[in-house]
Amino acid sequence: MSKDVPAFLPREALQRLIDALRATGRRCVGPLVREEAIVFGTLETAAQLPCGIRDRQAPGSYRIERLDSPRCFAWANGP
Repeated sequence: MSKDVPAFLPREALQRLIDALRATGRRCVGPLVREEAIVFGTLETAAQLPCGIRDRQAPGSYRIERLDSPRCFAWANGP
């Protein structure tokens, strides 16, 4: 990979990507918080991503926790 090409999508470009995909009629599916769980659903904005949220899983237990972190993908699999 070239040194001039970033290996990730900068956070500030994520909304532009979602807008561009939706403008062509595509449906953007990603993680979002619904009913105190991280689930996959239709994204209309980058603000719907579970930023600052992680999940805690144990046998018979699933909880989300709010963190002081900008990370949007700090979780494992859904409930």
